[in-house]
Amino acid sequence: MNISYRQLVAFLTVVNLQSFTAAAGVLHLTQGAVSALIKELEDQSGFKLFDRTSRSVRLSSAGEEFLPYALRAVEHFRAAQRFCEDLREHRSGQVRVAGAPLIACTLLPRMISAFSQSYPNVTVTPIDVPMAELQARVRRGDADFGLGPQRGIDPELTADTLFTTPVSVVCRPDHPCNGRTTTWKELQRLPVITVGQEHMDYHAMEFGSSFTVSLLVNHVATALGLAAVGRGLVLSGPYVSQLASAYGLVVCPLVEPVLHRKMMIYEHASRDLSPAAAAFKQFLKDYVGANDPNAVH
Repeated sequence: MNISYRQLVAFLTVVNLQSFTAAAGVLHLTQGAVSALIKELEDQSGFKLFDRTSRSVRLSSAGEEFLPYALRAVEHFRAAQRFCEDLREHRSGQVRVAGAPLIACTLLPRMISAFSQSYPNVTVTPIDVPMAELQARVRRGDADFGLGPQRGIDPELTADTLFTTPVSVVCRPDHPCNGRTTTWKELQRLPVITVGQEHMDYHAMEFGSSFTVSLLVNHVATALGLAAVGRGLVLSGPYVSQLASAYGLVVCPLVEPVLHRKMMIYEHASRDLSPAAAAFKQFLKDYVGANDPNAVH
């Protein structure tokens, strides 16, 4: 059995108008074409759908029983069409974004909020994960793509630069680093709080020197909370300034040399993004192009 959408639409139109001639006019077909569609549907179904006389067209008893199924089938097909159109035009959809801790609690919420203004029916779900797990989440398909600092890349993924940020010092306003530039050499003599050993190891590799970590914690909020009570400095980009200010902290330049970190978009190399996810990815690029993520708030 191979019943088509066109056959069902012709059937329902004849039912509604009780006329093959009127149905042909509405469907922009010839009466012969409408009759052919009904005949094809009757051949496929195996029973007569209409009782026809020279003056009237009425449903047969089998046609009356078939009618509610035809109505549901056409409505489901039209719902599928609407869904495809909405998805294609980014009017609806689901996007899952894995974010490394700092970007997940600073830039990502603002970008999701701005995106929702233009695409209110697209749901963006942030997944905050340690950087060490981010690429694995994307590889497994737990997230459509991931946002985080540049790292060695999983062979199944690709990475695209979202923006570049200078490594800076986050400290209390009364700390000697505030109001001036701090060198990496000076930093080696200061207590530094790091979120995960991998984070500090990466900076040490960039600078070519080792660092003594005064405190090693697992969460950004813990690091900032400890910095707020004077237990040490935190290294981050200026994009963290809004969050840092909530802890009474300030962001200061780190120089000699000025090191930059790339914030990347990580995607699976062999999976295409959904229309909604592709729209959000492009929005992120446009957003950071129009709104400097390194501006101190």
